[in-house]
Amino acid sequence: MAVTVLVDGLLRFDSGKTWFGVGLCLCLRRLGYRVGVFKPVAGHSVWGQLWSFRESLRRGFLVGGDVLTYERFLGVDPLAVNPVDLLLAPPDPAGGVSGFLSSVGGWEDQVVVARVPVGGGFEHWWFPVNVSRLSPLVRFEVSRLVGRVGAVPGSVEGLLDYVGGLGGVFEEFRRRVSAGCDFLVVESFNDALVPYRELVGVVDYLVVVAPGRVFVFEGERLRLLASVVDVGGARVGGVWRHLGRPIGVFELPLVEDPVVLADFLGGVVGVLGG
Repeated sequence: MAVTVLVDGLLRFDSGKTWFGVGLCLCLRRLGYRVGVFKPVAGHSVWGQLWSFRESLRRGFLVGGDVLTYERFLGVDPLAVNPVDLLLAPPDPAGGVSGFLSSVGGWEDQVVVARVPVGGGFEHWWFPVNVSRLSPLVRFEVSRLVGRVGAVPGSVEGLLDYVGGLGGVFEEFRRRVSAGCDFLVVESFNDALVPYRELVGVVDYLVVVAPGRVFVFEGERLRLLASVVDVGGARVGGVWRHLGRPIGVFELPLVEDPVVLADFLGGVVGVLGG
């Protein structure tokens, strides 16, 4: 059975989870280990990641920059390692700045297209209410993607309910990805403590990434926390003091390439049993 490493971000955005995850996988591979990677839920903004939006148009299915980075450096199949993908776009601020500022704090008011697993394949859904709030030029571009991927209209409430019930499906993906592996690296969503509740029982190590540092905890700390807190909606910063003392704290360098980052992760791998 693969050693399961959950990678969380201390910050909601730009913690460096994906860069670290790729570097960790590369470091483990150099040591001869078989490594799998799993990103249950991915989200990306059309503003912050126009390149992945264009790539989604080209490929005919929604895919974000994090998963494309895993594909580039690790050679994985995006659809095999990422069941749910969310495209975000903030509303037109000309419709009201106060409403604009309140909506950008969460993804629910910004999600415009989603890719979700259905049966043995996947479907794309789009969300007319959120799309209608976009500025005209952005709405035109998003509408192009809606047509390209064959998305059907849906509601954000329906998306929340559906994704909230995918725990068993996520576990099927995890088992397939980890089959034959020595290590499985699972990347969480934003600063969520866990991407789905069912994962808690199989995590061997929790790794929290922040700019300049990485903190390693035993998976048992996560299970103890889950016995007293609803981890399904928990954010890392909100439960930090309950995680206890990490078993390892390491400094992260400024690098421009996860291949270079892998050179600095030997200490982390040592704590993980590698």
